[in-house]
Amino acid sequence: MMRPFRRAPAAALPALTAAALWAASAGPARADEPAAGNPFVPELKVGFLLHDVGRSHDDSNTLSLNLELVWSDLEYWSFDSDFLEVLLNPVPMIGGTVNTAGGVNTVYGGIAWPYAFDFGVTVTNSFGVSLNDGRTERDTAPCPPILTCPLPGNRVLVLTDEPILGSNILFRYGLDIAYQIDETHSVSAFFSHASNAGLAENNDGLDFAGIRYGVKLGHLFD
Repeated sequence: MMRPFRRAPAAALPALTAAALWAASAGPARADEPAAGNPFVPELKVGFLLHDVGRSHDDSNTLSLNLELVWSDLEYWSFDSDFLEVLLNPVPMIGGTVNTAGGVNTVYGGIAWPYAFDFGVTVTNSFGVSLNDGRTERDTAPCPPILTCPLPGNRVLVLTDEPILGSNILFRYGLDIAYQIDETHSVSAFFSHASNAGLAENNDGLDFAGIRYGVKLGHLFD
């Protein structure tokens, strides 16, 4: 018998976001010098992620490849407050994941809030939507005539070895904590969660965790 699904603590995600933004406002001020490179050319992130991490599905904890573009050096408004500087200058981002074990693949987009500390660490929170090719509903099967099952038509749910997402369009949150090797290259720890926020009956969600390499293309093609 398949073990019960262990759902990610999605309620903790807003706390992660709040903590990261608090750290941005309380941390060291960023340097006043503008970032080098062309801010209209994005940063490329390449990642190796554990797919559906911490679950018990067939493709859980397998390898997913991740590509992402994030425009990290844009600035629309200038504020004296570091908190407002981060909050009111979100940047666009797009990306996707491909599972190497035949599991769910995703394409996502949204906005991100990068904050670069003076000691070489950049914390980026992101929020948006994710499109996926996963299952949205569980299959059903007819019950034997001698039994009474709860579903209409005397049917019963079929156990599955893949996540049931409830929708092919999900909300998505991401957290990237990067160490800047130099002005162009970085390495980071990454986590993301996607779910329908309880808007559908099925909501197993998808979690990813892993490492990523980043290169600011604007520094290469300025």
